[in-house]
Amino acid sequence: MRTQGMVAVGLGAVLMAGLAFGGNSTTTTTSSTTTTTLFGGCAVEASFDSILCRIDALIASVNAASDLGRLKQGAVNSVQKAKKQCAKAQGAGTGKTALNQLKKCAKTLDSFRHKLASNNARKIIPQETRDFFRDDIAAPLRSDVNALRGSL
Repeated sequence: MRTQGMVAVGLGAVLMAGLAFGGNSTTTTTSSTTTTTLFGGCAVEASFDSILCRIDALIASVNAASDLGRLKQGAVNSVQKAKKQCAKAQGAGTGKTALNQLKKCAKTLDSFRHKLASNNARKIIPQETRDFFRDDIAAPLRSDVNALRGSL
């Protein structure tokens, strides 16, 4: 019995069967594309308005994502909690309350990032989706929260 070969090409996979016999061959190609635009149309800076805008866009994006599976609600809850904490900090203005709420917001965004890096997330959520939310959105957002905290 002879085996069939499989060659991976980019995002798609090309399956080649029957080549060892010199007979007919069948080729199947599948691919997926992802486009990224400016996230939420928000300015990227360490200000309350920018951070709250980006958190709103993150909430909408997580809600719209169809490949988060059973981890979707936990991810949404984390981001909504971070929004609530950041809004409390904005309401407090400057001072200890604002600093503590921003610190909590940063920790909650870390919690969101860790949910996407968990073993369960690795099994359920595609790598591209996890990397987008964790590295491209949540990490810079957390950095800006900490920068804002340092400037108060």
